[in-house]
Amino acid sequence: MTAYLKTSNAVTVGFLIAMAWHFGTVFGLFGFAPTGQAEMFVRLAIIIGIAMGAAFVAAWTLQKQLGAPLLPDEREEKIERVSEGMGTCMLYLGLLVLAWMAFAPLSPMQFVNGLLAVVAITELLKLLIVFYLHRRDIG
Repeated sequence: MTAYLKTSNAVTVGFLIAMAWHFGTVFGLFGFAPTGQAEMFVRLAIIIGIAMGAAFVAAWTLQKQLGAPLLPDEREEKIERVSEGMGTCMLYLGLLVLAWMAFAPLSPMQFVNGLLAVVAITELLKLLIVFYLHRRDIG
């Protein structure tokens, strides 16, 4: 696995950890879930900050170790293209399901959490596809 793919995977894992924390509070496993618009805005800023922090730390660490540009090889570009394509299909499917659920009385907070769940599931699927294809040496 090249440094490029390691960095990409680190960002995705950082994002998924932030989403697990968010949904852990939403489902009452620990902490408190946001209840208003301002609290949700802060929560989204924290989630974005964690993902950006993971990107910075992963890229800086790998760049320092390698001293070379973080570029994918041809095989990893193909793997990433396949995972992005399948992730896009999952994203569209999730948005269609969420649009169908909009006919039920959803609160704005439920709708935002639904959008976040769709994005988190899409990113998890893409990460699993990358791992599967990389392990199977497909590409």
